[in-house]
Amino acid sequence: MENATKALMIAGAVLIAILIIGVGMMIYNSAQGSIEGATSKISQQEIELFNSGFTQYEGNVSGSQVKSLISSVINNNNQYGTTGDNVPEKVIQVTGGGKTNAISSTDLTSIRASIIAGKRYNISFENNDSGFVHTITIKDVSAGEK
Repeated sequence: MENATKALMIAGAVLIAILIIGVGMMIYNSAQGSIEGATSKISQQEIELFNSGFTQYEGNVSGSQVKSLISSVINNNNQYGTTGDNVPEKVIQVTGGGKTNAISSTDLTSIRASIIAGKRYNISFENNDSGFVHTITIKDVSAGEK
């Protein structure tokens, strides 16, 4: 009789342990979904914050604004390029001023030097698959560049 009582107590303890593990797994799974949702929101906010530094120049802008934009791109590419944090999806290429897909400081400085402060330019953007600004196209509006 004593052995049967001990066996029932052990069985009860095992069932309680299984129940506690099951509740723990349920809590973990529900928390995991919340964590993933929060991470997704943070990523979207990071993309929007990153892009806003460049997209504020979108449309028909003055040459001095274009020069400011290119300076921002140079700083960005130095920070996220191979000499910086090496985050390729945040490196921006610029097309305009006689250059195509320029990413180096030398090429970007050359494009900035070709921009005339008194002219108007049309700025357009393309995003990469991650959602970050990837390509900036500069077209001289006053010269009718297409």
